[in-house]
Formats: sequence, structure tokens, C-alpha cells
Amino acid sequence: MRSNNNRRNGVIAAALGAALLMGGGTYALWSSSAELGGGNIQSGKMTITAGETAAFDISPDRLDTTAVSVAAEGVAVPGTTGAPIDLETWRMVPGDTVALLFGYDIELSGANLVAHLTLDGIDVANGFENLALTCALYDGDGEVLLPTGPLPTGDTPLKVMGSGDSGTIVLVIYAAFDPTTTGQDDTNVALDLASAVTMTLSQARVVS
Repeated sequence: MRSNNNRRNGVIAAALGAALLMGGGTYALWSSSAELGGGNIQSGKMTITAGETAAFDISPDRLDTTAVSVAAEGVAVPGTTGAPIDLETWRMVPGDTVALLFGYDIELSGANLVAHLTLDGIDVANGFENLALTCALYDGDGEVLLPTGPLPTGDTPLKVMGSGDSGTIVLVIYAAFDPTTTGQDDTNVALDLASAVTMTLSQARVVS
């Protein structure tokens, strides 16, 4: 009986050896595996959303003034007072100055995220010829992010921002109608800021 078993085992071994030589195949032996130790790679976020807008007549001879603010965002412009106005019915005349407030909500999330905040689309030549525009930028606490100054040109950012700058910001555009305007200059013209102005967040990456 043992002789037959030995003979049979020898035949099986020979057959396997022949199969390996002919086909180059293998057969399974012991194996073991383990999953990775967990964790996720997650992407960040970069968004800007327009919020409330408000307009105030801040002409120096206005007497019925109040604090200039964007109520929904709870942001007041420090040291500025004016009379709330409705741009649909209010009409500007030489010597007037108006403050236009635009609220935005910004969300920035990313360890290495750097974003340029830019303002595009204002073309005074298509509106008032004697209107001077300046701008300022405030955070949600009314702190100055950008002091009042000329509108940026080209791709110059209003502000360079990072992941710690999420929250509410308020852009203030000041429009001053030159008091020396004479004749019929700049009568019955309009500067449509609502449809012309775009605030943009763009990621910036500097590779040395």
C-alpha cells in the first residue's frame, strides 16, 4: 500500500513540475495582508458670497446723519456718518459725496492657501466725467483692512488673504461729485456699480 502511495505522490509531483515548466504558472502558498492605517486627504475651500449693500449720503452739509453701516453684517464704518439713501430715487448733484457699502462673506480653508482679493469692472469714463472714486476695506469688526485710497488698477489686489481671514468683509466705495462742475456737465448720467463691479478671490501660488 505504501508503495502505491509513494508512486501516486511521485506522479502528482511530476505533473506539477511539468505544468510549471510548460506554463510558467504558480500556485498559492501562504499570504497575509493589512489595510492602510486610515485617515483622509481632504481638499480645502475658497468662496466669496455677496451680502447686503447700503448707500449713504455723506456730504459735509447733510445734517440728518447717522452711523454708516451694513446692518445685516453688523459692520459700521468707523468715524463716518451719513444719511441713508435709496439709489433708485436719490439724485446726485455737484458737491455731493456718497458712500456705497458692499458686504461679502469669505470662506478660506487650506494650509497653504493664499488668495488675492481684487476689484474689477469700474469704468468711470462710461459714467460721470467729474466723479472721483476711492475705496476702503473693513473686516467684520470694523477694523481697517485697506485704508481709503485710489481704486486698484490692473491685477493689483485689494488684499492678500489666507485661511485665517475667513468671515465678513465690507468694501466701501466713496464717490465725490466735483463741486466745481459747471454748465450741463454730467447731467442725467449714471454709473451702474451694482452690475459693473466684481469682487474676485483668486488663489495665488508662488513657486521659487
